[in-house]
Amino acid sequence: SRLFTKEDFGGYNLHKILGIVVLVQYIVRMVIIFSGVRKPGFDQAWLGPDWWSLASVWLCAALQLSSFKFAVPRNRILGSPMIWQEWRMHNLIFVMRHVLAFTIRWADWRYDFHRHGKKLELLFVYGLLFAQLYLVDVATAYLREDKHESLTATWPFWKGCPVWVERFIKYWYTIAQFMASMM
Repeated sequence: SRLFTKEDFGGYNLHKILGIVVLVQYIVRMVIIFSGVRKPGFDQAWLGPDWWSLASVWLCAALQLSSFKFAVPRNRILGSPMIWQEWRMHNLIFVMRHVLAFTIRWADWRYDFHRHGKKLELLFVYGLLFAQLYLVDVATAYLREDKHESLTATWPFWKGCPVWVERFIKYWYTIAQFMASMM
């Protein structure tokens, strides 16, 4: 149907290829984490100060940036799980926060910045967090037409979804957002 279109970089399917690569990388890293096998000088997902680790994380940014090739509605279509401009911009901001935070950590690993203390690294990471909070507000103000809705308040749940299930999902989504912001 519409999975393979000329809209995906002239039919070269760059966005889909990036999506598959990022998904496979995520699965492999989860298997590594759950296997418990450690690699000296690397974290539990085998990310470390090598160039491959940096490139593999930046693939996530490339995937998100490639999504801007696609035309999406400016506003959410109520009752539809389809992505729209505000949601896509929020995704970009959140992805870049994590990619840039990893890049700061990677530079610390690779170039041994921590010998000068963690203050500079923490300053950059906290700066990223506050920049993310500000940019999300700016994106929301610019892209949201209905000021009475929010991304989660108007989530489309299936017909007949019990209220307690909807509240539970939204509650855990809030917890996940909070945990992601704590980095």
